[in-house]
Amino acid sequence: MAGDEVSKKAEDHDIALGALARQEVLPLETVLSQVRKTISGEIVGIELERNSGVWVYQIKVIAPGDNMIQAFVDARTAKVIETRGQ
Repeated sequence: MAGDEVSKKAEDHDIALGALARQEVLPLETVLSQVRKTISGEIVGIELERNSGVWVYQIKVIAPGDNMIQAFVDARTAKVIETRGQ
């Protein structure tokens, strides 16, 4: 099972690199820079997903007061689409 997890992560990484090479997504640092302007806290998780043809970063942040916030960010524009939690 551990081998399957490693294989899946490698495949996910390759998919993300391909999207970046095709300029379908912005570099992660560019996206994080924009997110940090609107959400304070420590980033503790990042996922890149494709939903209905749109690449979206799901970024988990522990905000002040130990509140968990999930930010959904358009990976092509770095615009925060939605936040959950507070």
